[in-house]
Amino acid sequence: MLAMAIDIVQRGGWIMIPIFLAGWWAWFLLLDRSWLIWRRKGSAWQGFWKAVEQGGMDAGERWLQKANGIFAEMVREVLRVSDYGNDAVHHEIELVAIARSYELREHLRTINRLAALAPLLGLLGTVSGIVHTFSTITEYGFSNPALFANGISEALLATQSGLLVAIPISICYNWILKRIERLEVQSQAEAIRVAAWIENQTLARNLS
Repeated sequence: MLAMAIDIVQRGGWIMIPIFLAGWWAWFLLLDRSWLIWRRKGSAWQGFWKAVEQGGMDAGERWLQKANGIFAEMVREVLRVSDYGNDAVHHEIELVAIARSYELREHLRTINRLAALAPLLGLLGTVSGIVHTFSTITEYGFSNPALFANGISEALLATQSGLLVAIPISICYNWILKRIERLEVQSQAEAIRVAAWIENQTLARNLS
Protein backbone atom coordinates (compact mmCIF):
# COMPACT_ATOMS: atom_id res chain seq x y z
CA MET A 1 0.00 0.00 0.00
CA LEU A 2 2.80 2.41 0.89
CA ALA A 3 4.71 1.49 -2.25
CA MET A 4 1.58 2.11 -4.33
CA ALA A 5 1.10 5.53 -2.71
CA ILE A 6 4.73 6.45 -3.39
CA ASP A 7 4.37 5.34 -7.01
CA ILE A 8 1.24 7.49 -7.45
CA VAL A 9 3.01 10.50 -5.97
CA GLN A 10 5.98 9.97 -8.29
CA ARG A 11 3.78 9.70 -11.37
CA GLY A 12 1.48 12.55 -10.38
CA GLY A 13 4.19 15.00 -9.40
CA TRP A 14 4.80 17.09 -6.31
CA ILE A 15 1.19 18.36 -6.24
CA MET A 16 0.02 14.91 -5.09
CA ILE A 17 1.54 15.50 -1.66
CA PRO A 18 -0.66 18.51 -0.72
CA ILE A 19 -3.69 16.75 -2.26
CA PHE A 20 -3.13 13.71 -0.03
CA LEU A 21 -2.42 15.87 3.01
CA ALA A 22 -5.65 17.84 2.45
CA GLY A 23 -7.58 14.57 2.19
CA TRP A 24 -6.06 13.06 5.34
CA TRP A 25 -6.65 16.24 7.30
CA ALA A 26 -10.28 16.42 6.18
CA TRP A 27 -10.94 12.75 7.04
CA PHE A 28 -9.39 13.19 10.46
CA LEU A 29 -11.71 16.15 11.15
CA LEU A 30 -14.73 14.25 9.81
CA LEU A 31 -14.04 11.33 12.15
CA ASP A 32 -13.59 13.76 15.03
CA ARG A 33 -16.96 15.41 14.27
CA SER A 34 -18.68 12.01 13.97
CA TRP A 35 -17.36 10.96 17.36
CA LEU A 36 -18.46 14.27 18.92
CA ILE A 37 -21.96 13.96 17.42
CA TRP A 38 -22.27 10.46 18.88
CA ARG A 39 -21.12 11.73 22.28
CA ARG A 40 -23.40 14.78 22.29
CA LYS A 41 -26.38 12.78 21.09
CA GLY A 42 -26.12 10.81 24.31
CA SER A 43 -29.20 9.27 25.81
CA ALA A 44 -32.31 9.47 23.64
CA TRP A 45 -35.06 11.80 24.82
CA GLN A 46 -37.59 8.95 24.56
CA GLY A 47 -36.00 7.47 27.68
CA PHE A 48 -36.89 10.56 29.70
CA TRP A 49 -40.55 10.47 28.71
CA LYS A 50 -40.72 6.74 29.38
CA ALA A 51 -39.28 7.30 32.86
CA VAL A 52 -41.76 10.13 33.54
CA GLU A 53 -44.65 8.00 32.31
CA GLN A 54 -43.68 5.14 34.61
CA GLY A 55 -42.65 7.02 37.75
CA GLY A 56 -43.43 10.71 37.42
CA MET A 57 -40.97 13.57 37.56
CA ASP A 58 -38.91 11.89 40.29
CA ALA A 59 -38.17 9.02 37.90
CA GLY A 60 -37.41 11.56 35.18
CA GLU A 61 -34.89 13.32 37.42
CA ARG A 62 -33.23 10.00 38.25
CA TRP A 63 -32.98 9.29 34.52
CA LEU A 64 -31.37 12.70 33.99
CA GLN A 65 -28.72 12.00 36.63
CA LYS A 66 -27.47 9.05 34.58
CA ALA A 67 -28.11 10.48 31.12
CA ASN A 68 -25.76 12.47 28.93
CA GLY A 69 -26.06 14.46 25.72
CA ILE A 70 -27.48 17.82 24.67
CA PHE A 71 -31.10 17.01 25.54
CA ALA A 72 -30.22 15.86 29.06
CA GLU A 73 -28.05 18.93 29.59
CA MET A 74 -30.86 21.24 28.46
CA VAL A 75 -33.45 19.58 30.68
CA ARG A 76 -31.18 19.77 33.72
CA GLU A 77 -30.91 23.52 33.08
CA VAL A 78 -34.70 23.73 32.65
CA LEU A 79 -35.24 22.10 36.04
CA ARG A 80 -32.64 24.33 37.65
CA VAL A 81 -34.35 27.58 36.59
CA SER A 82 -37.96 26.45 36.24
CA ASP A 83 -38.99 28.47 39.32
CA TYR A 84 -37.84 31.71 37.65
CA GLY A 85 -40.36 31.66 34.81
CA ASN A 86 -40.51 31.01 31.09
CA ASP A 87 -37.99 33.65 30.09
CA ALA A 88 -35.30 32.12 32.29
CA VAL A 89 -36.08 28.62 31.01
CA HIS A 90 -35.90 29.59 27.34
CA HIS A 91 -32.77 31.64 27.98
CA GLU A 92 -30.98 28.62 29.48
CA ILE A 93 -32.10 26.35 26.63
CA GLU A 94 -30.79 28.85 24.12
CA LEU A 95 -27.47 29.19 25.95
CA VAL A 96 -26.90 25.43 25.88
CA ALA A 97 -28.01 25.27 22.23
CA ILE A 98 -25.57 28.01 21.19
CA ALA A 99 -22.65 26.50 23.11
CA ARG A 100 -23.19 23.01 21.72
CA SER A 101 -23.84 24.28 18.20
CA TYR A 102 -20.53 26.12 18.23
CA GLU A 103 -18.78 23.00 19.54
CA LEU A 104 -20.31 20.67 16.95
CA ARG A 105 -19.72 23.00 13.99
CA GLU A 106 -16.22 24.09 15.02
CA HIS A 107 -14.26 22.40 12.21
CA LEU A 108 -16.95 22.18 9.53
CA ARG A 109 -15.73 25.27 7.70
CA THR A 110 -12.23 23.79 7.52
CA ILE A 111 -13.59 20.51 6.14
CA ASN A 112 -15.60 22.36 3.51
CA ARG A 113 -12.58 24.41 2.46
CA LEU A 114 -10.40 21.32 2.20
CA ALA A 115 -13.02 19.67 -0.03
CA ALA A 116 -12.98 22.77 -2.25
CA LEU A 117 -9.18 22.98 -2.20
CA ALA A 118 -8.49 19.45 -3.44
CA PRO A 119 -9.87 19.95 -7.01
CA LEU A 120 -8.00 23.26 -7.26
CA LEU A 121 -4.78 21.50 -6.34
CA GLY A 122 -5.63 18.88 -8.95
CA LEU A 123 -6.11 21.63 -11.52
CA LEU A 124 -2.75 23.09 -10.57
CA GLY A 125 -1.24 19.64 -11.11
CA THR A 126 -2.94 19.49 -14.50
CA VAL A 127 -1.37 22.78 -15.53
CA SER A 128 2.00 21.62 -14.23
CA GLY A 129 1.71 18.38 -16.21
CA ILE A 130 0.81 20.24 -19.41
CA VAL A 131 3.77 22.60 -18.93
CA HIS A 132 5.96 19.54 -18.44
CA THR A 133 4.56 18.02 -21.64
CA PHE A 134 5.23 21.12 -23.73
CA SER A 135 8.73 21.44 -22.30
CA THR A 136 9.43 17.86 -23.33
CA ILE A 137 8.02 18.44 -26.82
CA THR A 138 10.11 21.61 -27.19
CA GLU A 139 13.26 19.75 -26.23
CA TYR A 140 12.78 16.39 -27.98
CA GLY A 141 9.96 17.00 -30.47
CA PHE A 142 7.44 14.26 -31.32
CA SER A 143 10.02 11.62 -32.14
CA ASN A 144 9.38 9.64 -28.94
CA PRO A 145 5.75 9.75 -27.68
CA ALA A 146 6.73 8.00 -24.45
CA LEU A 147 8.63 11.08 -23.32
CA PHE A 148 5.72 13.53 -23.37
CA ALA A 149 3.23 10.83 -22.31
CA ASN A 150 4.66 11.18 -18.78
CA GLY A 151 3.54 14.81 -18.67
CA ILE A 152 0.04 13.94 -19.87
CA SER A 153 -0.16 11.15 -17.30
CA GLU A 154 0.95 13.58 -14.58
CA ALA A 155 -1.75 16.07 -15.59
CA LEU A 156 -4.58 13.52 -15.68
CA LEU A 157 -3.52 11.76 -12.47
CA ALA A 158 -3.45 15.05 -10.54
CA THR A 159 -6.95 15.96 -11.75
CA GLN A 160 -8.29 12.52 -10.92
CA SER A 161 -6.73 12.54 -7.46
CA GLY A 162 -8.15 15.97 -6.63
CA LEU A 163 -11.66 14.84 -7.55
CA LEU A 164 -11.33 11.48 -5.77
CA VAL A 165 -10.33 13.30 -2.59
CA ALA A 166 -12.97 16.03 -2.82
CA ILE A 167 -16.12 14.08 -3.77
CA PRO A 168 -16.35 11.68 -0.78
CA ILE A 169 -15.34 14.45 1.62
CA SER A 170 -18.14 16.68 0.28
CA ILE A 171 -20.67 13.86 0.64
CA CYS A 172 -19.60 13.13 4.22
CA TYR A 173 -19.54 16.84 5.05
CA ASN A 174 -23.19 17.20 4.02
CA TRP A 175 -24.12 14.06 5.97
CA ILE A 176 -22.38 15.37 9.10
CA LEU A 177 -24.04 18.78 8.71
CA LYS A 178 -27.50 17.18 8.46
CA ARG A 179 -26.82 15.05 11.55
CA ILE A 180 -25.80 18.15 13.51
CA GLU A 181 -28.85 20.14 12.40
CA ARG A 182 -31.19 17.28 13.27
CA LEU A 183 -29.58 16.81 16.69
CA GLU A 184 -29.84 20.54 17.46
CA VAL A 185 -33.48 20.82 16.38
CA GLN A 186 -34.64 17.66 18.15
CA SER A 187 -32.83 18.43 21.40
CA GLN A 188 -34.12 21.99 21.58
CA ALA A 189 -37.67 21.03 20.62
CA GLU A 190 -37.84 18.27 23.23
CA ALA A 191 -36.33 20.51 25.92
CA ILE A 192 -39.01 23.14 25.20
CA ARG A 193 -41.61 20.36 25.37
CA VAL A 194 -40.30 19.37 28.81
CA ALA A 195 -40.42 23.00 29.94
CA ALA A 196 -44.05 23.30 28.79
CA TRP A 197 -44.94 20.03 30.54
CA ILE A 198 -43.35 21.22 33.81
CA GLU A 199 -45.24 24.52 33.55
CA ASN A 200 -48.53 22.68 33.01
CA GLN A 201 -47.85 20.44 36.00
CA THR A 202 -47.08 23.47 38.15
CA LEU A 203 -50.28 25.24 37.07
CA ALA A 204 -52.33 22.09 37.74
CA ARG A 205 -50.90 21.84 41.28
CA ASN A 206 -51.57 25.52 41.95
CA LEU A 207 -55.17 25.26 40.75
CA SER A 208 -55.84 22.18 42.82
